[in-house]
Amino acid sequence: MDTRRRTYTPFIALFALCFAAGALEAQVNPPAVTGVDPASGSGASRSFVFSYSDADGGGTIQVASVNFSNGNSGSNSCWIWASFVPEGVNLYLANDAGTVWLGPVLSGTQNALQNGQCIINAADSFPSTSGTVRDLTLAMSFKPAYAGSQAIFSSVYDGTFWIPSIWVGS
Repeated sequence: MDTRRRTYTPFIALFALCFAAGALEAQVNPPAVTGVDPASGSGASRSFVFSYSDADGGGTIQVASVNFSNGNSGSNSCWIWASFVPEGVNLYLANDAGTVWLGPVLSGTQNALQNGQCIINAADSFPSTSGTVRDLTLAMSFKPAYAGSQAIFSSVYDGTFWIPSIWVGS
């Protein structure tokens, strides 16, 4: 018996059944990273609002990634992974090496995540969705050791399309 060959007919049939019943909707439009406010500035603490859009509806956006760094690297940066859930958004923060995710903490709760560069205050971080737009507000504090100019990168995923990280501010 050839074990390299597998039949996926039951999975295809289940997918077709779910699609026909309306449980799955086809997404044909990729999402976009549309900006961050503020796109620049200074100070140890502030809230940033990241905006994403999808013609299929802002609610189709499932994940956003944000990175405050000098070169869009995961190490020695403030790299955040945000997974949108019905209750809000689960926030993760990369450790100093950029190899392990800390968290999650749910937005709106009295929790925080921190590494050597930054602190995410979950209590004042939250998502909002209106029409084709999904915003992510992140309440951030930057540690004194992380002083200096940092670029801001973001990427977004809607379950079908992953839009790679792009520069959105500094």
